[in-house]
Amino acid sequence: MTLISANKSYDAIKDYEFTGEEVAFRVDFEHIDVALMIVDMLGRSAARFTILPFADPDTNEIDYIQFQVYSINEGNFKEVLDTM
Repeated sequence: MTLISANKSYDAIKDYEFTGEEVAFRVDFEHIDVALMIVDMLGRSAARFTILPFADPDTNEIDYIQFQVYSINEGNFKEVLDTM
C-alpha cells in the first residue's frame, strides 16, 4: 500500500493482512513519520486498535511497529481512506 504525504510517497506499509476480525500491517522504524501519521488517523477514527513495537533481540532497537485494527468508526472511515 502506498501512503502519500505532502512531499513524499512511501511504500511504508508492509505485510498487510486481513483475518476477518482484524487488519494487521507493519511499518519499518525508518518510516517513523508514516507510523506517527497512522497513529494520528487511528486515534481520531478507530474504535479499537493495538500498536506493538518489535525490537531486534540483539540490539533492543525498534525494528518495526505493527498495527492491528479491529474496528473503525464508520463516520470517519472515508476521511481515513482519503488521507491514505
